[in-house]
Amino acid sequence: NTRESLGMTPTNIFATDRLIDAAFQICIKTRHYESLSLQSIKRNLAMEVDYLNGYSRL
Repeated sequence: NTRESLGMTPTNIFATDRLIDAAFQICIKTRHYESLSLQSIKRNLAMEVDYLNGYSRL
């Protein structure tokens, strides 16, 4: 391994536990967010994705 031959300690930044923990932290922090698409549906407006796809349900 090149890192070890250079005397560098291997990092575990992509360890499964760390990735799962990071995903849960994002979920906790954003749990009250509402997407623009959901806001549009609730207001009976055309969604942004409709415009991006060239279709509007107006």
